[in-house]
Amino acid sequence: MLFRCMVIPFAFMLLGGVSFTSQAITPLPVSKQITSVQKDVSRYRLVLSGLKTEQATTFGKDERRLSGTLNRTVWRLQDDLSINELFLFYREQFAGDARVLYECLGLDCGSSAFWANEVFDNPRLVTREKDQAYIAALSDVDDGMQKVTAVYIARRGSRQTMINVDEVMTADPVSDRQSLAAQVHDELTRSSGWLSGFKTNKDQLDENASRELLDILANLNPALKSRLHLVVHCYSAPHMEDNLRCSERLAESLRQRVSSSNNPVQIYAHGALTLAPENNLAPALRFVFWPRR
Repeated sequence: MLFRCMVIPFAFMLLGGVSFTSQAITPLPVSKQITSVQKDVSRYRLVLSGLKTEQATTFGKDERRLSGTLNRTVWRLQDDLSINELFLFYREQFAGDARVLYECLGLDCGSSAFWANEVFDNPRLVTREKDQAYIAALSDVDDGMQKVTAVYIARRGSRQTMINVDEVMTADPVSDRQSLAAQVHDELTRSSGWLSGFKTNKDQLDENASRELLDILANLNPALKSRLHLVVHCYSAPHMEDNLRCSERLAESLRQRVSSSNNPVQIYAHGALTLAPENNLAPALRFVFWPRR
């Protein structure tokens, strides 16, 4: 990966008696810290979906209001890295234990003024909508606590980039069943991508953990099902033949659960031919809606 040689060791932080014990986000080495503040919050605004505007008000279609401890750091980067390169640098830092809840890049993020002013309370983050990125991720911490990390990148021009990193320690529920359903439905509005909620146990489909995703796929309307193609990818085995066998086993489990003779879904098995976004060797599920003829 382009940035692997640039990543410096992660730091552990202990702020105000609250331990941010999971790995912290590492800035680009050439970044300069502008501000850093730590405070208790009661209604931190976490956006987990695309934006919607009604009656001149913009908001996330899926949001959480969290209580806990917020550590907010703003960095300035004087470099000509593109928004795609910046996004990849921060995105790959969530490839370990953290689970990405929502992400967007460029125009897909919607109003930059909304992110800057309404979410991160910093007008200096406003940029052109094509020059922004957002990532929200969740990781487990000891004693029932969770850490939410939200990264917003605003490339304001040549050699002028602002990066806001929020880390929230909270005991509030963050990613519940309703959130996962909203995430899966949001993913299925696209023509292709990776599906959340696909869970396995020792390379076998975990039907209980995957139940919400399986129910959504099984109950898609016939018109969508007729265009839907699912591809299972296994990664853990060193030999491709073993990955293919794992993929086919999982694909067959999916066929039995979400497909039927009168309402079929095309399900295929591949062996690590495409890297999954989480990059953690767990089996992953990709989808494509084939265009109508």
